[in-house]
Amino acid sequence: MNNDTVVDRCFLDELIKIAEKDPDIGILGPTILDYNLPCSIQSAGLKIRWNKGDAISLVFEGDFSVAVQKVDAVTGCALLAKSELLNKIGLLNKKYFAYLEEVELCVRARRAFYEIVYVPKGKVWHKVSSTSNKIRGFALYQYTRNRFWFMKRYASCKQYLLFLAYFFGYKFFSFVGWALLHKDMPLLLSFLKGIKDGFLADE
Repeated sequence: MNNDTVVDRCFLDELIKIAEKDPDIGILGPTILDYNLPCSIQSAGLKIRWNKGDAISLVFEGDFSVAVQKVDAVTGCALLAKSELLNKIGLLNKKYFAYLEEVELCVRARRAFYEIVYVPKGKVWHKVSSTSNKIRGFALYQYTRNRFWFMKRYASCKQYLLFLAYFFGYKFFSFVGWALLHKDMPLLLSFLKGIKDGFLADE
């Protein structure tokens, strides 16, 4: 769990109850809600967009009685992983440190034939980026570097080429243009360093 969360008193019970029902389930994630807007859902699991090299949060209308759902991944803000799974595939990749490390773990779990599920009745409230925002450029550097590492290791050749076309054909010029327009050199340097350390070097 992140250190900037507040949990529902029954959230862990809900995750454990589902985990014990099915031996094929390896990782479970609760509903992540916004601490400042308690009824606003941040994430109901993640969908990996391989052609763009990222993972987007899924959302729903707030009906917590909906069924447990299989997802590509769950956010590392709060997740439950079975020890049996971790003994087989290992822990979170320390080199990632922050951002996409939970997605990388979930991909390894799925490739070991475990399921990743979202459990609506488990609820956690998250104070968004209350830690990472204290260091200018930290999140941007980590995320940029890690998405290259993630894509190089896990994407197919076609997916990786499409990702490169998207990133350097759109994302790169879009962000550089924004940073120059706003004269934000610290963020621009973090972005460029993330590309260098991710694209030009292996994890």
